[in-house]
Formats: sequence, structure tokens, C-alpha cells
Amino acid sequence: MVKEHSAGAVIFNTETKEFLVLRKIYRSDYWEFPKGKIDKNETAEQAAVREVKEETNLDIKIIPGFKETIKYFFKEGSKFVNKDVIFFIAKTASKAVTISKEHTAFAWLSYEDALKTLTFKDSKNLLKKAKEAL
Repeated sequence: MVKEHSAGAVIFNTETKEFLVLRKIYRSDYWEFPKGKIDKNETAEQAAVREVKEETNLDIKIIPGFKETIKYFFKEGSKFVNKDVIFFIAKTASKAVTISKEHTAFAWLSYEDALKTLTFKDSKNLLKKAKEAL
């Protein structure tokens, strides 16, 4: 089994009080937060900021004091992957998103709509914790 470490962010727009969700390219019903692998010699926080920039072109600021980890397994080809993703809360005043080739759509949503749209229970729980922390 392969072990992967990633980082990402729950992005909160300080102007509109909305959350950003992205739709994954390989599944039209898969909505998530931006995230990606942590590179060598990079902290989880640095990876989260970099991945958000790569996937959305947003400049964000991490809000101190929030750090949650989601763990899951999936199959990639013939190998099983044990993945953990460290999430932070990040803020931005911009809504100007340019998505990468990893996603087909994005949406700025109210807390309630984001909760309905996110695909997985872990992501919904993460959003609940982020909302409480804000």
C-alpha cells in the first residue's frame, strides 16, 4: 500500500461570506475543497497555499488555529493508496477563480449550500468544523 500526504484549504470569502468548492474532472458529481500532495521540503501549510494557487489562481491567507486531518483509502490502478490530507481555513476577498485542468467547475456557496453540495461526509464534517472555528 502506498502512503500519500496532502494538504488543502477550506476557502472562505470575507466579502460574500461564501465557501469555495471545486468539481473534480473525472467525476461530475464529486465536489471538494482544493488540495494536493505535499512536496519534499515543504510544510503542510506551504503546500495548501501552493495547491490553492495552482488549482484556483487565488491568493489566500491561512487563518491561524485551525488544522484538521482527513484520512481515507482509494484504489489507483492496481495499487491501494492510504491518504491523509491536512486542511486549514484560508480567507480571501477575491472571487476571481481560474480553475486548473484538475477540475471542471467551481462554485462560491453559502454554508448551507456548500454542505449540500460537498460529496463526502468527511468534507461535510470538515466544513462544519471550519464554520464553527470562524
